[in-house]
Amino acid sequence: MRDPDPHAEPVAGIPSSSSSQPSLMAYMLDALSVTGRERVLEIETGTGYNAALMAHRLGEDAVTTVEIDPTVTERARHALARAGFSPAVHVGDGREGWPDGGPYDCIIATCSVAHVPAAWLNQTTAGGHIVVSLWRPIGSPLVRLTVHDGAAHGLFLPTGGSFMPARAHPVLNEQDALRAAVNQDGHTRETAYPSSILDEDPAALWIGLHLPDVSRLGLPPSMATSSFGCSLRTAHGRWSMSARTPSSSTAHAAYGTTSSAPTPNGNAPAAPPATTSA
Repeated sequence: MRDPDPHAEPVAGIPSSSSSQPSLMAYMLDALSVTGRERVLEIETGTGYNAALMAHRLGEDAVTTVEIDPTVTERARHALARAGFSPAVHVGDGREGWPDGGPYDCIIATCSVAHVPAAWLNQTTAGGHIVVSLWRPIGSPLVRLTVHDGAAHGLFLPTGGSFMPARAHPVLNEQDALRAAVNQDGHTRETAYPSSILDEDPAALWIGLHLPDVSRLGLPPSMATSSFGCSLRTAHGRWSMSARTPSSSTAHAAYGTTSSAPTPNGNAPAAPPATTSA
């Protein structure tokens, strides 16, 4: 990757793709429990790194990968070719899978989805596995599902994994939401738990399931202050921020309501409920 031009203007817009942490990809691949004979469908190709690992383990003819962005797809093809691999790389909406290459023994997704698409179930062989991160405004659980008779059942993995949501999923415009909260007067009170509890996967999952309309937001560098840390925001404009008090060991929170509610990025409807169908 080239160093950015130091004289270039700041990049505007909302990030829609990123390279996943290699250790997280390895964790998810391990959860697939492949033996070397499976055919695998990957949802969201990204850089092609994960596809290369699977092609090395299973053989390139056993790997199909789908990416929604044509530019990212072409870059991944070139990167895979340079590494000596040529799995089937397609441009498409990963939520629809890739039926022409199915059925698959395993499906692995390196993006988050609010629910497991029916297309994935239909394209997975009986007894096959799906490993995916479920998109939640709070918490990022990883699940390993086993498919039988058009339905999938499974468990949450011990460790969560955060991925960008599939582009069709609405997310709050974080910078607008945070800017609105930071510029509002609020109240401060003691809290029973520090905001770091949201970094614990089991706690974050429980909280997210019980508060489906609350989003966890991060303060970008341009808005970071010495007073505020983690921020929570509802679709109705209510907000709460962890208030940093260096001189005290007690956790505090600032909270209030903005004059206008944030809107999701794009033209999508409001965020989906916490319940997940598989």
